[in-house]
Amino acid sequence: MYCWGSTVYGELGLGGIEEENILVPREIDFQKASEVVQIACGNNHTIVITEDGQVYSCGNNDCGQLGHEKPTKRLHMIPGLDAFIFKQAASGGAHSVVINNWGQVFCWGDNTEGQLGLDISSNIVRVPRMVKVLGTSVVVQIACGQKHTLALTNNGEVYAWGSNSDGQLGLDTNVKLEKKPKLITALTGLPIAFIACGSYHSIVVSKSGNLLIIYAAKSI
Repeated sequence: MYCWGSTVYGELGLGGIEEENILVPREIDFQKASEVVQIACGNNHTIVITEDGQVYSCGNNDCGQLGHEKPTKRLHMIPGLDAFIFKQAASGGAHSVVINNWGQVFCWGDNTEGQLGLDISSNIVRVPRMVKVLGTSVVVQIACGQKHTLALTNNGEVYAWGSNSDGQLGLDTNVKLEKKPKLITALTGLPIAFIACGSYHSIVVSKSGNLLIIYAAKSI
């Protein structure tokens, strides 16, 4: 397991080193490195899933995006998730989302724009919580932008929530944010196979192979 780039917040998991930038790939001293099956990177934090379905994190924790209060410069297991087996993770600017093997979604971190999908008033969630609105759905993939989130279900439906400042939710509404997952009705009847998010835009691929760029990109 190797890393490089900024390590100012400990997001590379290298521990308390003097360098602020790693210019060439460096091996991470992580006892489960050979068992890592997925990695997700936010602005300044990192989420790792191992083959036994456990979730680890390191990096900036200003918004609770690590899901634990342990030292942040090395990967530490997120304690509230050890009762489940997780298969996928996604990281936004300062929020984190994971799916377990039952297709349930858990999230934590920055919630200033409703990007956690919990429909609560708290701006920061430091302990992983289940997105109950999606409790009857089997989610197979998740994707995060800077402050928005998408979820793809096993029947090809796509849900979106969080910031809609630039139309990145695809909900065809003047609402600037959605605190709960909303079905993207514009995709009804068009089964989706893959979803992806940029900071302020979203792209999906249909099961027929069509690439759909259907959300507005943030103007600069």
